[in-house]
Amino acid sequence: MNSLSDSSSTPAIENGRNQDSSLAFPRPKGARPKSLAERLRTEERLPVSHGFIRSFDGSRIFYSIEGQPDGKPLIFCYGLVCSSLHWTYQIDHFGRSHRAVWSDYRGHQNSDTPADLNTITIENMAQDIKILMDELGIPEAVLLGHSMGVNVVLEFYRQNPSRVAGMVLANGTAKRPLETAFHANILDKAFGVLQAAHDFSPSVVNALWKIQNANPFTRTLVALGGFNPHLTPKEDIEIYVKQVAEMRPEILLQLIRNYQ
Repeated sequence: MNSLSDSSSTPAIENGRNQDSSLAFPRPKGARPKSLAERLRTEERLPVSHGFIRSFDGSRIFYSIEGQPDGKPLIFCYGLVCSSLHWTYQIDHFGRSHRAVWSDYRGHQNSDTPADLNTITIENMAQDIKILMDELGIPEAVLLGHSMGVNVVLEFYRQNPSRVAGMVLANGTAKRPLETAFHANILDKAFGVLQAAHDFSPSVVNALWKIQNANPFTRTLVALGGFNPHLTPKEDIEIYVKQVAEMRPEILLQLIRNYQ
């Protein structure tokens, strides 16, 4: 793998991957109070390298490798319109003994959004991970999935059972998750309303979507619905709300249809 460069020019892609120094450490830093031992080593950064691979359809998929280069590989898969923020504390912890690998799904954060949004599917996300493992020379790994990441990990196992050394599945379900979230199907109905509104007036939905991060009610709703507010710093929740607001709602709707 190429080393990080100090050049600010557009990086070339060689053998399917490249390094981009302008994305030096894209994982948000967690805001949770640290222990004394952690505070004493705050200047210690996990070894990190990152770049892009070209997937089967030409989409650039961003990846990051943190922790011990020779450690056993762990691949972290986050949830629906989430980010590596959701694995911040686990990567910080396990990166001290393992090789922690994460990537941004197609249409998410640093990765490309394909021209055809219909290619943003659970199946293709699993293919992207397989191509990433091939490029990085990882024969097998333990895959960790959270929320929709559970479905990505299970689909990866369906496609590539011999490449899975183990699975850690958190807060997910094997199928149709919106029917049982919060012990009711309210989210299933809510996304139906969002889909109908977007079909009627995409521009209005896009405009409202962009300003949601300035709405304190939205932040409170997200905090109660997606986090444990007693354990999660408000700074982490605010970063998440901002990230969601920056994503195109069409991507969410496409994934929900495929997710269901």
